[in-house]
Amino acid sequence: MAEVLLNIDDLHIGYRVYKGTLKVLDGIRLVVHTGEKVGVVGETGCGKTTTMRAVMGILPRQAIIKGGRITFKGKDIMVCGPQGIRTVRTEGMSMIFQDPTAALNPVFTVGEQLADVIKYSHVGRGLERRGAQQAITAMSIEALKQTALPDPQRIITNYPFQLSGGMRQRVCISMALVTARDLLIADEPTTNLDVTIQDQVLRLHQAAGRREKHVSHTGYALPRGSPDDERQDLRDVCRKYCRSSPH
Repeated sequence: MAEVLLNIDDLHIGYRVYKGTLKVLDGIRLVVHTGEKVGVVGETGCGKTTTMRAVMGILPRQAIIKGGRITFKGKDIMVCGPQGIRTVRTEGMSMIFQDPTAALNPVFTVGEQLADVIKYSHVGRGLERRGAQQAITAMSIEALKQTALPDPQRIITNYPFQLSGGMRQRVCISMALVTARDLLIADEPTTNLDVTIQDQVLRLHQAAGRREKHVSHTGYALPRGSPDDERQDLRDVCRKYCRSSPH
């Protein structure tokens, strides 16, 4: 049997509000094995993004973890401290956020933001100081090419506001895929895109299927021509969720 990559056990999270605490997650359980694709299905506001942010260790300050465990490759990431969770994020997992406008820093170019992802990863630390910048630039351009962005040499010099919504989303995907990770979390990456761009982005996700992938969507439409087994896997996930989950 495949190794357990991610294990969320009895997770309880709330948010501090004006009149007390708002319960958001009530006993979430989820297991992801190496090489497995898992879909988390639910209506808006049910806690999908909160769950994924808890895994990444980037919950907002008003969030309160009331109980439960999150282990990644056997390590309890809820007790490993800021440096430990930073190591997990730079080496073990990456995330595509649902709002590329909020995910990208408006005062830095696309190239600078991609370079930061590479520099602080295990790949960047392994680069020799001499020629490192050229190598990082080449990796950034190649990552943009993988997401079918036109003229990546120009795009790395652009700021996020100079790109369309679909192009910004592809940049976010490039940032998540630029270095090899064990776990890729995609949090509703097509929510703010039109139908045509949604299809293109979903095809990019499908092409990245060689990597372990944990996808969180309210709805997931596989592109035409997807293998029948992938469509059936998705139907099974949705049926199982709708039958058994109280969330």
